[in-house]
Amino acid sequence: MSRARRNTHWSRIAIALAAGTILIGCALPAVGQVLQPGVPSPRRPGFQPRPPVPGQPTAPGTTPGAPGTTAQGQRGFLPEGIDIVAGVLLDRTAQLTADLADVSGAVIDPDSGRFILIGKRGKAETHFNPEDLLVAFRAAIGAEDGKAPGVSIEGPILDGQMTVRYLGGTQGTHFGQVMFEADRLLKCLAMGRDNITGKPLRANVPGYRTELELLSAFGGAKYPGAWHRYWFRPAQVVVSLSPDGTGIVFDKVEMAALTEYVPPLPEGSSEPASEAFCRHITEHYDEYAAEFPVLAELKNLTRMVALANWVVQRGIPINKAKLMTAPLPMVATPATTPMGFAEITERVPAGWMKHQMKGGVDLSLRTATLSRDRPRNWFAGVSTEVQDLKRAVLSTPSQSPRWDVKMGNTSYTAVVLAQAPKKPAKPPAAAKPTPKQPK
Repeated sequence: MSRARRNTHWSRIAIALAAGTILIGCALPAVGQVLQPGVPSPRRPGFQPRPPVPGQPTAPGTTPGAPGTTAQGQRGFLPEGIDIVAGVLLDRTAQLTADLADVSGAVIDPDSGRFILIGKRGKAETHFNPEDLLVAFRAAIGAEDGKAPGVSIEGPILDGQMTVRYLGGTQGTHFGQVMFEADRLLKCLAMGRDNITGKPLRANVPGYRTELELLSAFGGAKYPGAWHRYWFRPAQVVVSLSPDGTGIVFDKVEMAALTEYVPPLPEGSSEPASEAFCRHITEHYDEYAAEFPVLAELKNLTRMVALANWVVQRGIPINKAKLMTAPLPMVATPATTPMGFAEITERVPAGWMKHQMKGGVDLSLRTATLSRDRPRNWFAGVSTEVQDLKRAVLSTPSQSPRWDVKMGNTSYTAVVLAQAPKKPAKPPAAAKPTPKQPK
């Protein structure tokens, strides 16, 4: 048999959640205890989270040095700003948000210093993870490496292991774990088997085909020997804002899987089989997410990035010191992954052809197109309906941590995630002594 032809396909999945720089001004009271990771919701059989790698070094901590505050002295806020950490890290917050099926938006109340999450109750594969919002806030202020949250599987390759690089301070967090698992799932779906168990893995989405099946349908690779990459990114995040900018509602959040040759060809073309695979994932993303909850979690992370970016853009005071020193539960995020993690071997007339893939995740949100592969994906408009929703949310006394709001035929649940300490009231002026009256 003649020597096998090799065709190396590098898939790069990059999901970055923050495109523009956004300033966040929220402060959090001190937290007396560190929460342990909550019990994860049961996953569907067939694709399980990657088990810890034996002997793998522990990921670095998530508590970097604390910069100063960014207080602006807005009304209702102490100089430190809204205390986001106190609200997000308390057990109470996890309990109050446990039955929210999705995050619909948020409201900032300058008078009381409250940061209020708005969602809808119901059954869902995934739920709001409070710690993810803190990670998104840290990335939005550029506190870590100045990059949006993301993950990249790339070289150097040592002893058959590829390097996993986490961006935006996501290593050792649930945020980073979700991005890695989403990347791993994409490659497993392309291969048609689980890279850990070696068992067949197929999606029950009509029209799904593995990359190998698509290569066969297209008559093989268009450019034998060329590399290509895959990556996830937010396709569109469309929001409506209240006229004063302190209320936000998600109108549309769409994810996309993309591919291109590496290096890119002048005409910007891509491998037809890879393009067909990505197009089906994109067009049926929610159907895939219903079967594989990690994709629904990835979409939720995009919402967290959008919320953090919005708060920062509004210039709401945030206590960076508390935000950066808040301890988060450590979550295993692999630093390497086997090269065989993404290999497809195709039988061709001349022998065998091997397709190898790299990947990553890019959740950047951009208000303008930077390049062909970095288009605008953040769109915001003003709506009086959001202003009406904000008024309805704020009509409830500030002592309530959670309440329901009805707008037309839609019911929402509001949860106070954070609240700025009240400015201490000035003590009353001492009464002047009454002069003694002469007898």
